[in-house]
Formats: sequence, structure tokens, C-alpha cells
Amino acid sequence: MIPSPADPASLNDLPELPPQNRRSLWFVLGVQSLNAFNDNFVKMLLIAFAGAVAHGTDLGDSMQVYLGAIFSVPYIFFAPLAGWLSDHYSKQRVIVWMQIAQVVVFAAFIAAIALHEATLTLWLSLLAFFLLATQAAFFSPAKMGIIKELVGDRRLGSANGMLQMTMFLGILSGMWAGGTWFGMRLADQHDPWSAVWVPMLVVSVLALLQIPGAMAVQATPEHAAVKFHRGVLFEHFTHLKLVFGNRPIKLAAFGVSYFWFMSNAVGSILVTLSHERHVGNPADASTALSTMAAMLGLGVILGSAVASLASRRKIELGIVPIAGIGMALATLAAGLSPHQGPMVYLAMVGIGFSGGAFMTPLYAFVQNRCPPEELARVLSAMNLMDCIASIVANIAVVKVMLLMKVPATTQLVLLSPLAIIAAIYMTRLLSQDFLRFILLTIVRSAYDVKAVNLSQVPKNGGVLLLPNHVSYVDALLIGAACDRKVRFVMWDVLYNIKCLTWFLRIVGTVPISATRAKDAIRSVAAALKEGQIVCLFPEGQITRHGMFNELRKGFELMARQGDAKVVPVYLEGIYGSIFSFEGGTFFKKWPKSLRYPVSVHFGVPLAAREATTEAVRNQWFDMTVAALDSRALGYSAVPNAVPQATANALRLMEIEWALSGDTLLCLAAPGSVIHQTLTAYARIKPEIHVVTSTDTVSACAKSSVIAIGTVADMSKVQNIPDWSRVGRFVMCWDSVEATAIDMPEVYRGLLESGSGALIAASVPDPIMPAGEEGNQAGHRAGSLGHLLPGAMDQVSLQAFLTANALSLTVDHFLVPSIQPLTSET
Repeated sequence: MIPSPADPASLNDLPELPPQNRRSLWFVLGVQSLNAFNDNFVKMLLIAFAGAVAHGTDLGDSMQVYLGAIFSVPYIFFAPLAGWLSDHYSKQRVIVWMQIAQVVVFAAFIAAIALHEATLTLWLSLLAFFLLATQAAFFSPAKMGIIKELVGDRRLGSANGMLQMTMFLGILSGMWAGGTWFGMRLADQHDPWSAVWVPMLVVSVLALLQIPGAMAVQATPEHAAVKFHRGVLFEHFTHLKLVFGNRPIKLAAFGVSYFWFMSNAVGSILVTLSHERHVGNPADASTALSTMAAMLGLGVILGSAVASLASRRKIELGIVPIAGIGMALATLAAGLSPHQGPMVYLAMVGIGFSGGAFMTPLYAFVQNRCPPEELARVLSAMNLMDCIASIVANIAVVKVMLLMKVPATTQLVLLSPLAIIAAIYMTRLLSQDFLRFILLTIVRSAYDVKAVNLSQVPKNGGVLLLPNHVSYVDALLIGAACDRKVRFVMWDVLYNIKCLTWFLRIVGTVPISATRAKDAIRSVAAALKEGQIVCLFPEGQITRHGMFNELRKGFELMARQGDAKVVPVYLEGIYGSIFSFEGGTFFKKWPKSLRYPVSVHFGVPLAAREATTEAVRNQWFDMTVAALDSRALGYSAVPNAVPQATANALRLMEIEWALSGDTLLCLAAPGSVIHQTLTAYARIKPEIHVVTSTDTVSACAKSSVIAIGTVADMSKVQNIPDWSRVGRFVMCWDSVEATAIDMPEVYRGLLESGSGALIAASVPDPIMPAGEEGNQAGHRAGSLGHLLPGAMDQVSLQAFLTANALSLTVDHFLVPSIQPLTSET
């Protein structure tokens, strides 16, 4: 027996799907694609056949309208029963039953064609098509509902995109093959009856292949608690209540119905357009219809693929307004295209592409929001809405325009205002998702954002993210890395700037006041209580020396009052971006690479009462160690690389000290750990030069030389030629036991004597805005330097501090101490 799939929730934590789930997903995709191929093959075959044997009659000229309307009727009458069937029984079992049903219906088509009487055959074919539509109505909630059971929530957006893409691949190929094959046989001097006979037999044989494919899907659970009762047959309004009772799902359902309205309207108009382009030539008209339908379907496949790719980590509703605008413009372009020429085909690709990108995230959103026991009934209700929209499109719109003899291109032009109004409404409705998607697309184009340990961010409930603050784009990078919508805290002084307020309000920024602390705490706590994820930069300022600044305590009360989990976040690699202060300036530098690599590390969630400044700081340092250790592995294969020197160099890359073009004068002996560290640093940052001879620096530019050595090397500074002109400052890296240095412009650092690890470093105080001088100290008298990112995790740090009688200040300087070790020392 084929095993049942794992619980959908448990699948979210797996790095990849179990083999049986993966195989079952592909079988479902294959079966539904072949099913869609067969349906549309027969539909196009009947449209072309009717136009050939009954041209000039209402039945022959309006077959596409009748087929479109008939296909929708079973969803209206049988949708509740179809939803109950898939909710009660195993969805896999329902899929198998429906494949058998399709084969039986195709046998009815063959019997109708065998009568060889035009009017009777067409009426019986319409009846058989009604049965085929009934089969599709029962198949739809089963195939849509089984996806979540096979892949879980996290992969639902991507899997749904694959479902839509393969479905439209079947629709596209079926529409193209049905009409084209009939047209080719008609052009080869076959009469319409023999032209339709062979294709119908072949598609019936293909339908048989779906049965073993459906049986290969693993069994899914039944929901025996969902009992049948007579009211099931009339549960249309009950099902619709499930949709209308949840506003987000209701709006998504209306969006999907709008797509099907446009799809049916454009599809029916194409039949008229093909006959207008090839008057009196049913063979060429059939081929043209198939080609235009193929272009439309090709666009849908491409659009679904793009939307699926964009939603591979989270459902991107921001695509919907963009796609809606594209659908409106492409429809207008199709109507304005020359009567002859390729432009109409390109417009069809545009309509299809926009439509595919439009509906994929909406379907995924509904599937993700619905409880499993309601999903099939909600999808059934949505099918009901879609069918009503399809009937309105075919009967109330297209048929009316046909009766009024409106040319096909004019019909398309008349549709475009409706599409434009819908696009404007969706843009306003999803303005936050729209702007967020645009911004994050720009961010992902400029930065290669990697999320590390994203699974540690709770999927539900209030969460307070606490990242270090490195650049002006930190908020956007976190938004790009996190799979939940993140609201960011901002000072109200910036929020109230008129040209920014509208934008900040739309994207959900939480304004707080620097002068009304209690109001600020209440604002953030309220957002957390609502189950939102809020990001606050606890340092309150962007680092200008690359290292951590003092953490402010306000977040502790926010988390406690909001009863939220706290997740420390570490931004790795962003120091060096044009939006950071690297090089002593923001913005005024060239990007170092296209798609600058950045990693966003998410820490272990802390309960609100455990989230102290010390706990957050400790996790930050833990994450810096893991991050830099991982980065060091990339340099392990470099010839002559010394592991400890490379680790030291990577720590130095995270702080502000050496500028491009500077010369590093190594006062320590060649081959020493300091020399190896500086050599490794220059290898990573090639615009830096390392020299060991004091005689070589006199030719250097003014204030471009930094001298580095141990305490014993400091006396050499006095002998450096022209030091007063070329020298910027001196760095003294030595052990805890080394004597103190009483020299101006000498910045102390801590070099562990045993391992050679550079643990701390002092740097010049960075340039600060007026009124903020001294807010970020680069050095401090009597200290051994500022603890470097990646130097020590919290366990090693505490052991090191204890062993060396040191403590860590609130702004992360290592200082001699005989006091108990605390972050408040």
C-alpha cells in the first residue's frame, strides 16, 4: 500500500520533501496536465468541427460561447457536492475516480460522432461536454486540495505555481493540438467527419494513461467527521459564507473570478477574430485560432513560472497589482493591433503572462489561509464564483457583442476599461504588498540576500526582531530575508516628513517618539499583541566604526507588554556597502560588486522576560563567530593562507580603520602573527598595501600610513622617516600582560598570546553629525580595545574575561576589572 503523506505542518521543517511526497506531487501535476490537455483538445476540436459542418447557423457560429457557458454550469450545480466528496474521502481516491469518468465521457463523444448527422451530433456533443465539465468540477477541488497535503505550507506558493503552470501547459497544448490537427486534416482534403474522427480516438486513448498515474499518487487521509446530509446538495450559500466570512479570502476569490472572466471573454473573442482574419477559409481559421490560443497559453505558463519563482519562499501578493496592470495594457494592445501581422500574437502572450502571474499568488494565498477541513469547500465555492464569472463573460458580454455584430478587435478594446479599473482597484487594495514587492525586488537585484536559520523565526504570533544597525538599507534587507511581513520602528521626526509619510504609512512603519517613551513602548507592544512581526534596532544608530554600539533597554518593556518572542538578528557583510559608513562616508563610493552578498542571521527566540540587553548581545556575538567561521572556510584553499591570520583579517574587515589606498606598515617581525594578519587583510582588501620597512613610507601620501606592532615595537615609530606627514595613527596589538602604552594616537588592541587571535581593537572615533559627538567611541583610555565581531562566542568570552580579570562595558570595550562580570560594568 502507498503510504500516506506526512502531516503538512511537519513538512515545513524538512530541508526537502520526502521521496514519496515528491513523486506524488509530480504524478498529480502530470495527471492534471493531461486532463486539461484532453478537455481543451476536445473543446477546440468541437469549435472547429461545428464551424465546418454548421457554418452560418447559430449553433455553428456560437459554439465557443455555448461550450464556455456549459463548462461552467456543473460547477454551479455540483460544486458543493464536489467539495464535500473531496473533504470526506481521500483526495487521491477522488482523483482516480475522475480519471475513469473522463474515459467514459470520451466514449460518449465517439458515439455521437458515429451518428454522422450534423445537428444531432452537435447537440449530443454539447451534452457530452456537459458531462466532461461535470467530471472537471469534481476533479478540481481534489487536485487543488491535495497539494497542501503533499508539500505543506512553506512550499505551497511554489507548488501552486507549478500546478498552474502545468495545468496551462495542458490547456495550451490541448487548444493548439485540437484546432491545428483538425485544420491540417481539413486542408488535406478530408471532410469534417473524417477530420474529427481520428483526433477523437487518439485523445481517448491518451485519457487511459491518467488512470495509472492517479493510482501512483500516495494515499491521503479521509475526514470522516465531514458527514453527508441532504443539505450538502444545496450548500452553495454555506460554502460562499466560508469565503465571504473571511475578507482576505473573499477578495482573493473575487480576484480569481476576475481572471476567469477575462480569460473566457478573451478566449471566446479569439474565435471571432480568427474567422474575421480568414473569411471563408475554415482550415486557416482553425489554425489561426489554435495559434492565438497557444500564444495566450504560452504567456500563462511563463507568467505562472515567474510568479512561482518569486513565491518560492513566501507568497508574493505584490505581484497581483503589477499583473493586473499588465493584463489591462495587453488587452488594449490586442484590440489596437493591425488586422494582419504579428502584433496580436505578442499581445496574446502579454495577456496570458499577466494572467498567469495574477492568479498564481491568489490561489496560493487562499490555499494557505484556509483550514484543511474547509479548503476543499472553499475551493468549491471559488469554482462556483469562477463559473458565474465565465457565464457572464460568455453570455452577457461576448454573446451580446456577437449579436450586435461588434468586430473582435473592438470587443477587446471595450474590455480594456474594465481591466484598467480592476487594476487600479487592486493596486489600492494591495498597496502595501505592491510597494513591498517593488522595493524588495530592487533590493534583491542589488544584494544577494541569504537568510541563515530563518526557521528560528516563529511562524505565528508577535515577534520582535532585534538586529544590529549597519546601513540605511538594513530594514529592506531584513524584509527581503524574512518570510513574514515585517513592520519597522522609526522615529516620528522622520515619519512626519510630508514627502515620506504616505509611503511609510502604506508599508506599515510604526512611528515612535524619542520624547514620549511610554507612548513608544505602547505603540510597539500593540503591534506585537496583534500577532505582527516588528523590527527594532536596539542600538538606535547606524554604526560608524563597524562594531556594535550600546544596546538601549526600551525593547525589554516592549516585548513584555506585547507578550512577544524576541529574535536577535545579525547582519553580516553589509559593512562595505555604499549605504554603510565604510570608508568614512555614506553613499559617496562605488558599489564593490553587482548583487553584493549579504547574510541575515536569525538567532534563537527568547521569551520576553529572558530578552535582556546582555542576552541579545551574547547572541549577536555567537552569530558573528558562526558567520566569520563560515566565511573563513572560503579562504582555506588560498595558497599560503594561515587560518588564524585569515580569521583575524576577516574581523578587521568588519571595522572602520584602514581606507582604500592606505599603506600598512608592519612594525612586527616578518612572519609574525601580526604580519600574517596584515598580509591576509591586504589579500582580501587589495586596495591596501603592506610594507615591513620604515624606509619605504616616505614616498607615501599625506596621512596614509598606519603603523601596527606590539608594545615592544612602539619605539620604532620615532624612527620612521617623515612620520609627522605620512602617518595617520599607530595600532598596538598585544596581550593582556603587555605594559600600558603612553603615546598619543596609539590605539590599543588585544592579541591573545597563545593562539594569536585578534580579540579586540581600538580605532579612531568616527566622524559624527553635529550634536552627536562622542556617541560612538572608537577607543577608550585604559581599555584593551573594542571586542571584535567574530572574536568569541558568549561561553568563550565569559571564560576569557574571568581568567584575565576583565569585564565588558555596555559599549563593548574590554577593560581591567575586579568587579563581578556584568554588561553594566
